[in-house]
Amino acid sequence: MDFIRGASLSEGGKPIIALPSTTKSGISKLVPTLKVGAGVVTTRAHVHYVVTEYGIADLYGKNIAQRAKAIIQIAHPNHREELERQSYDLYGKCCSDDVYKITKEAVKVEKAEPNACPHHGQEMGYGYHHCMGDTSRKPAYMRNHRFFGTIDFRPGINNIGLRLVRATQNVTMQYVSAEEAVGLIKNNERVFIHGGCATPERLVNALTHRNKELSGIEITHMHTEGEAPYARPEFSEAFHVNAFFIAKNIRQYVNEQHVQYIPMFLSEIPMFIRSGKFPIDTALIHVSPPDQHGYCSLGVSVDIARSACDMATKIIALVNPRMPRTIGDSMIHVSRITA
Repeated sequence: MDFIRGASLSEGGKPIIALPSTTKSGISKLVPTLKVGAGVVTTRAHVHYVVTEYGIADLYGKNIAQRAKAIIQIAHPNHREELERQSYDLYGKCCSDDVYKITKEAVKVEKAEPNACPHHGQEMGYGYHHCMGDTSRKPAYMRNHRFFGTIDFRPGINNIGLRLVRATQNVTMQYVSAEEAVGLIKNNERVFIHGGCATPERLVNALTHRNKELSGIEITHMHTEGEAPYARPEFSEAFHVNAFFIAKNIRQYVNEQHVQYIPMFLSEIPMFIRSGKFPIDTALIHVSPPDQHGYCSLGVSVDIARSACDMATKIIALVNPRMPRTIGDSMIHVSRITA
């Protein structure tokens, strides 16, 4: 197990399980479920690739139903039909790639010229603007001395370039109702929900109330507090859930196969989101009011929300004067917030 774990945690590592598709007596080694009491020494989150004599199954970033489909494709041909039937019994239509988006357009990157730090007068290297089709909205960061920065999140870029410009003074924020804000969400979008005690319940409820006018909305998040009404079976035509963590509010729906989850370690999720393999259309977040420089704080739950905000095309924020302002890489400028 340490070999697989070591590969999964290493930069550029590829954890691979290789095995023949059948036993010597012709029984499939690839099965839908383990027997009760079977020993498990490698967690599913550690395994990124499974190889048989019939091919390679790339499991990284896929939910349970998608992993089942990939593994069936490398099973012995004599067993695939039965495995597909068993998979359908377990997951139904969730085993179709049509239900969950795997990739979208590659992240567009626009290169900038070298820039000097306006405070120190030192050149900070090359800056990059991230864009998911809307060049008017670029990630805003607070770094030293309250400046914006733009970061290059392209895969393979190890030396991140940072461009600093002065923050705008006396920034005001335009407020709208939760219902008007979630009205910006369109069919077939992937929507990230801020987690933990920062779950924006008013936005979640407003979005769920649109269930009769929306379809194909994929909801993704880690642990969320409160109810998860979008996960109810009666709303399955409008919403399907692809979560990174199974919390109490969705556990029943996971057990009933109404909700899917992605086996992945918390430490891997931010880079997975930034890789472009899991594009986010809209992020629903919960923040503090902006300070005099226009910066809101993600407050009590930064975790993967930082990456989601960096990569989301649209950001819809619930502004709460009781949200604590936390220090560190937790700031988001009002220029990045759509509503």
